[in-house]
Amino acid sequence: MQSWLPDLAGRPGPKYRAIVSALAADVASGALPAGARLPPQRELAWELKVTVGTVARAYAEAERDGLVSGEVGRGTFVRPRPPDLTPGGAIAARVETEALIDMAHTRPSLGPVAHLFAPAFARLARGDLARSLDYEFLGCSAAEREILCSWIALEGVAADPSALTVTVGGQHALLAAIGALTRPGEAVFAEALTYPGMKLAAAAIDRRVESLPIDAHGLIPEAVERALAARPGATIYGMTTHHNPTTATMPMARREEIAAILRRHGGWFVEDGIYSFLPASPTRLRRRSGASRPTG
Repeated sequence: MQSWLPDLAGRPGPKYRAIVSALAADVASGALPAGARLPPQRELAWELKVTVGTVARAYAEAERDGLVSGEVGRGTFVRPRPPDLTPGGAIAARVETEALIDMAHTRPSLGPVAHLFAPAFARLARGDLARSLDYEFLGCSAAEREILCSWIALEGVAADPSALTVTVGGQHALLAAIGALTRPGEAVFAEALTYPGMKLAAAAIDRRVESLPIDAHGLIPEAVERALAARPGATIYGMTTHHNPTTATMPMARREEIAAILRRHGGWFVEDGIYSFLPASPTRLRRRSGASRPTG
């Protein structure tokens, strides 16, 4: 290939940084493929009208950034891009995008309701956007809390607007709930196969996760009984409707049995109801236990 000559126009800062910036851009775009040999330092310095020291410093900086590698007696070469070592990336690298079914993330299928979004966003744009984009000290307004409670009531949960803890998403809600009910270093019980995000939330605030046995219907009541008998007042996390990853939905009778165990031992149950609005959802465990503080 033709000897590389970086375009430094419009790149601010010292010349050596401009060279590194141009090099990174050309590597990212594919203009400089892996294995490409960069021009000798004196040659590039002559072409760019800079000192050899400037080019040497740029090459050294690029090597520290992992863009190139220098070989004594041979020159400086563009390094291969490191592989994406995440499981999803490893699979995606070997499968065409059209053929890949991503089961790591849950996304709504808009289908026949897609046409409703455009007018909905248009109505939003006609409203008070400045207020919607501003900070809200209490999380949301009183009117919005009433609306949220009305929505929660559709699932059979009577929620007091003043007792509603508004979060910025499900993961934040998990952090808040687990953090409020446990102390650093303590354990949270969860299903033997549980939502991976729950483990991340627990680890982020220094909580251990201990597993409880499950079957085709979710948590096994006898296992919950043994855990709470050994640690009265302990916290259990569970997804009772359309469990991730097993897809199990816990029957009503089992929910009532676990709720009774919780009352008997003073235990707490963090019920992840992310899919509870979907069909085949029995009354939530929190309603069966008689006490709840919705978060979301």
